[in-house]
Amino acid sequence: MKKWKAVPFNIESFCKDEYLAKNYSIVGKSLGRIKFAVLRDPIDRFLSGFVDKCIMRPKDVETRCFACMGNLGCFIEAFYKKLQEVYNTNDTTYHFEVAHMAPQTWYCNFKEHLDDYIFVRYQKCTSGIAVYAREFDKIFRMARVPEDLRREIQGEILVGRTPHTTRGSGPRLAAERELFNNRTLLDIVMKMFYFDYKVFGFSLPDDL
Repeated sequence: MKKWKAVPFNIESFCKDEYLAKNYSIVGKSLGRIKFAVLRDPIDRFLSGFVDKCIMRPKDVETRCFACMGNLGCFIEAFYKKLQEVYNTNDTTYHFEVAHMAPQTWYCNFKEHLDDYIFVRYQKCTSGIAVYAREFDKIFRMARVPEDLRREIQGEILVGRTPHTTRGSGPRLAAERELFNNRTLLDIVMKMFYFDYKVFGFSLPDDL
């Protein structure tokens, strides 16, 4: 049986240059005094990304998602290897799969600036979305965002769905069942996102 190694927590950036400043420390002052990031349960986020990018909207089906054609096991093994490769070579080249589904600890240079952020946890149930909206409103009040804009933002959040939503879809439910019924795949996924659970304090799945 293969031995899988947890993906480390010290990569800096892998997004396209036009979307992300390369050195947080240098540009930090220009970002303003309030910085926040939205966090999501790592497995929930991974499954959502896989279903949305690899099953429901595969524009380049022959090459996207490692040409796994929606096969979850194929994708998990290939994605794990890609994350290890990116980390070991400090590769900042844009990779579609990595850009959309890499561990959350890989963003925003959290290793050095974790305490600079206010974290908002994504909520998927109806009551949770209301809490999520209130958390955003607190941040926007702190930033002195005008009340009319805050109301508009809160209204949009409370709608609760986006074009990328996979929650409750057949492919999402099937992927979730497959993952939690296959301990080998689940172990690999946990190694990929171990530091997301540890650093951000998410509860581990009941099956672990």
